[in-house]
Amino acid sequence: MLDEGDIRFGDHSLNSSTRKIIQDHIAYVAQFDTLHEASTPREAIYYFSARLRLPKDTSEDDIRSLIKHTLHALMLDQCADTVIGGGLIKGMNQWRTEEKNKYRS
Repeated sequence: MLDEGDIRFGDHSLNSSTRKIIQDHIAYVAQFDTLHEASTPREAIYYFSARLRLPKDTSEDDIRSLIKHTLHALMLDQCADTVIGGGLIKGMNQWRTEEKNKYRS
């Protein structure tokens, strides 16, 4: 297993001095979604994003507004309250796949 290497950002090597400068501009994005199969997109955003990432004193009204905006931006308005589903639970994963395939042909 490889445990050494050189992380690069453009032509620059990422080391202890340059890391601080650019770490606010980069992020890790998982290859696969890790969503709870029995929740809905609205619940997933509320419990696993808003409640964990927003300041504790964020009002419920502000959270609801942010969730509504996020669902709209992700084009999930129509299925916001549909179970996400997965391997054992049928849900919106099948619906989203069918929707995506409409635009790929």
